[in-house]
Amino acid sequence: MYLSTRSGSWVISRLADGGVPMDVTFLTRFLGLIPMKFGRYVLRQKLESKFNSVNFGLGVDNMPDKRFPIINDELPNRIFTGSIQVKADIAKVQGNTAHFADGSMVEDIDVIILATGFKFSFPFLSDSLLCPKERYIPLYKYVFPPTVNPGTLAIIGALRVNGPVPPLTEIQSRWAVSVFTGKSKLPDCQTMVEDIEKRQHLLEAKTIKCCRAFHLVRKLRKCPLIK
Repeated sequence: MYLSTRSGSWVISRLADGGVPMDVTFLTRFLGLIPMKFGRYVLRQKLESKFNSVNFGLGVDNMPDKRFPIINDELPNRIFTGSIQVKADIAKVQGNTAHFADGSMVEDIDVIILATGFKFSFPFLSDSLLCPKERYIPLYKYVFPPTVNPGTLAIIGALRVNGPVPPLTEIQSRWAVSVFTGKSKLPDCQTMVEDIEKRQHLLEAKTIKCCRAFHLVRKLRKCPLIK
């Protein structure tokens, strides 16, 4: 089996020291209090001490929080034993032969799996409602399409978080119900559009291109629905 990755990938184990789940160790309130730059450095040192991606041909230029990681405990052993070989980017495919950017090639390939991600889409809704962009769907506070005002449509769970999704989707649902029942009001369309564009610019400034397909929520600000 051959593995070709673009710009490398961080390989993260599910377990931290002592067999404790990785998310329990790192996704804590304390981590949110320390400066982001310092947190990135600590996380990188921790990851490289267990699995130095450069030694396995998966060297990464970006910091761990800049791209989606590979969460896999078996991959390092597979690479180490040779059952998976890391290759450069694919330059072209001719028949059942793959040519790589470093000039090498592999013949008699049975299957090529393109794990290139997916696009955000809601095929059961009109594009005139959601106004989808190339890499994201504009949503006010990651919930409400600005063109549907007053809010009669809410998109729940269209986000990526550093931690579990259900707590945030519950809060989104509470807010949506509050808007639907008239207890909470949304701003005018122009205000919502400006807020969406501002947040998208911040997102693109802090992530690399391949990781911008999702709305990323790092911290949950004070919400009036939480007592």
